[in-house]
Amino acid sequence: MLSGISSCTAAANMTATEYKNIRIQLGLSQAGLAALLGVTRATINAREAGRTPITEEASRAIRSLSAAPK
Repeated sequence: MLSGISSCTAAANMTATEYKNIRIQLGLSQAGLAALLGVTRATINAREAGRTPITEEASRAIRSLSAAPK
């Protein structure tokens, strides 16, 4: 688990800031995260800017990347 991110937080309640912080902690660009998740860079940008809600599926996907061994 990444510090500052509670495992008790409901997946659907992930904020745009949390989403961006996980991406940064993973060392990924928006394009890099998009490629791993099978979405466009514009989708990642919209999530991080709060223009697009972060779905439970999207939250679980990025959390699974952060939980994966490096």
